Formats: sequence, structure tokens, C-alpha cells
Amino acid sequence: NVLKVAKNDESDTFKTKATFVELAPNPGNIQAGGTVVATPHNYLVNINLLQQQGMFIKCNIDGTVQLSQLTSDDDKKNGTFNIIAGLDANIKNAVSFQVYSYGQYYLKNQNGALKVDKLKNTATFNTNATFVTVQGLAGNGYSYEAANQPGHYIVADNGVLKISKDDGSAAFNKAATFMEMPLEPKPQAPVKK
Repeated sequence: NVLKVAKNDESDTFKTKATFVELAPNPGNIQAGGTVVATPHNYLVNINLLQQQGMFIKCNIDGTVQLSQLTSDDDKKNGTFNIIAGLDANIKNAVSFQVYSYGQYYLKNQNGALKVDKLKNTATFNTNATFVTVQGLAGNGYSYEAANQPGHYIVADNGVLKISKDDGSAAFNKAATFMEMPLEPKPQAPVKK
């Protein structure tokens, strides 16, 4: 299949070929009285800070997480996440971010720092690595609330990602709003030696 740009000639054939299925979360799934977004699971994304196009969440080998351009192949692999159902199954509408290039490593809230850590099958780890996806606090995109600290979100602060309490400011809302950029096809996983 090839995607191409074509002029709308108002024919039924054009309308059929120009109809797409939205694979992103449907804002119609926002719960009454809240902003929780039902999120599909098991898909690969790069996560872009809405206010800084081209700056993505990326993991480092030392377990830190930062904003970065994804220019090299390693950057792209370390900035790709498999969004899965939240590891804490007791939290509704939640996700966990598995680092695609690291296998069983996940983003987690570690005392207010966003870190990468190897999966430990404990209730504490599962809750620390679970985030509730909500409509972007800046109006578009998504924000990710820490399941273990309600009212605290993943935010970018001078290029570093951390977990901070929502202070209600426009600056906070922008720093806590991201766009998921779905990937297709899946990038090549690194070869383990």
C-alpha cells in the first residue's frame, strides 16, 4: 500500500480511499467528570514534548531520562517505548512504558525522579512504573500522572524528566504535555552479544 496525496473529486471511490481509522486513543473515552483517556496498549511510540517539537523522551544507560533529539540510531532505539497496560493491574486506564531497546526495563517514579529500571515483580515496582494517561494538561496531547502520587505528573525541567506536583500554572501544563508519535514498522532491536 502506498500513501499519496490526491485531489478530492467528490466521487465515492475517493471517499472510500480517503477514509482512515484512528488508531490513537479516542477522546470520546474520557470518563464523565474526569479527563482519563482510555489508551490502546502494546504499541511503539516516540514521545515528544508538545512545547518543544523534535525533543523526545530518551533513556540513558545510567538509568536517567532526558529530553533529546533522536538523531542517531542509538538515540532512536533509546527513545522508543512500548506502551503496555499498567503493570499495577489495580489502576484503571493506566499504562507502563517499556523501553524498547532495553527489553524488561521500564520508566518509573523513583522519589520524584523519572528513571529507567529493570522489571522487579513486586507490588511497589509495579505501582512506581504505572502512569494514568490523561488529556494533555495544556489542552492537546497527553499527560502522564504517577499512579503512586496522584496529582503528580511526568514533566520536563531543563531537559531532565521528573515527577512533579501540578501547580496549576500554564508553564507546568506545557512542561507536562506530550505527543505520542506511533512508529511503524518497529525499529530493529539491538542484537545481544
